[in-house]
Amino acid sequence: MRILTAATEIHDSVAAVADLAERIVTGLDGPPDFLLLAYGEGHDPHLLRSQFAAHFPQTVLLGSSTCRGVMTGEGLFGFRKPVLGGAAFVDPDAAFGTATLTLDGDVQAAIKNAIETAQAAADRRGEVPDMVWLHASPGTEETVICGVQESLGSNVLISGGSSADETIGGKWSQFNTDAIAGDAVIALIYTDLPVTHHFQNGYLPSNFKGEITRAEGRVLHEIGGRPAAEVYNEWTGGRITDALADRSKNILGDSAWHPLGKSIGRVGPSPELMVDCYCLLHPDSVGPNGELHLFANVSEGSQVVLMNSGPQELIKRSTQVVRISMEMMQEEAPIAGGLMVFCAGCMLALGDDIALAAEAIGEAYSNVPFLGVFTFGEQGSFLNGDRLHGNLMISSSLFAGDAEVP
Repeated sequence: MRILTAATEIHDSVAAVADLAERIVTGLDGPPDFLLLAYGEGHDPHLLRSQFAAHFPQTVLLGSSTCRGVMTGEGLFGFRKPVLGGAAFVDPDAAFGTATLTLDGDVQAAIKNAIETAQAAADRRGEVPDMVWLHASPGTEETVICGVQESLGSNVLISGGSSADETIGGKWSQFNTDAIAGDAVIALIYTDLPVTHHFQNGYLPSNFKGEITRAEGRVLHEIGGRPAAEVYNEWTGGRITDALADRSKNILGDSAWHPLGKSIGRVGPSPELMVDCYCLLHPDSVGPNGELHLFANVSEGSQVVLMNSGPQELIKRSTQVVRISMEMMQEEAPIAGGLMVFCAGCMLALGDDIALAAEAIGEAYSNVPFLGVFTFGEQGSFLNGDRLHGNLMISSSLFAGDAEVP
């Protein structure tokens, strides 16, 4: 397997596609077998899909919008400029199949049909893939993950990120080779070579924790029998006092460095790499009765802990995610390339320090080509076997290359 990553800031969509296509063909000596794309909301997904299909009629395409930019080994792209990035895969022994998904009517039947469509496109009917790559519209992620596991088994490796836009204005989108997606796109990746994946966050637990005593979906009503927003405000030293007085206020910025966490336990690929794992929940707003609205589902009876971080801690932990995924691959095979999913909430909280994070992440990947996207939710597979959707998370997925391929 060979992987090439590239990005452009050309404003015109047709010219941007032509630029990226030329660089891919030149770098790979031909068209890719699979092309994963990330683009800013300023690019029309219909035009991108049709233009890439014209340049690469035999290539399997999968695209999703990103928040403000992308990362590659060359640094940050976008951020007040248009952005289009891609990761191009070449492997004659691998197989790639994609499908779009609309969650209407019988949801499980729709997900099962999408998976069967992707399997057929890859000519791997009935086979469990080595990885499911997912891009979903915010709000649908847990449903899709559950449906994928029901169809492919609980152990299938799942990674990806929720499609994003610039301002949480609903301008996110996804597409595959054939169409623009209603709710999600999936790619099934089959390879005879190793794939590694690490899913973590850049936060540490505090001493504040409590039991969820009332919750419904993504609404956390009560912690310890009290309105969740009041408890959260106490835990954070009054950080959302203004929002308790004016329920119309958005608290995404105030809560970005202090989300809630669900414990996954202490896990790692080896005893010396064991870490405490938490799947994070990002509070969005305060409801009329003191409930907290979140970007991920919660369930009654589980515990949540207040998590804390800052710019330096987040940057350090993001590079740790990369290094652990590299360590997992080190004894397996040469690395062809990688994909990073980095929460847009973390990126926005970092502000200008995202440039420092991108530099550190690039150094951690060393000479491995990678594409990093900024998402409104992250899907990943913890090393204990849990496949979950979370917020303010980071993942690194690496694909092995053939040692005989230059």
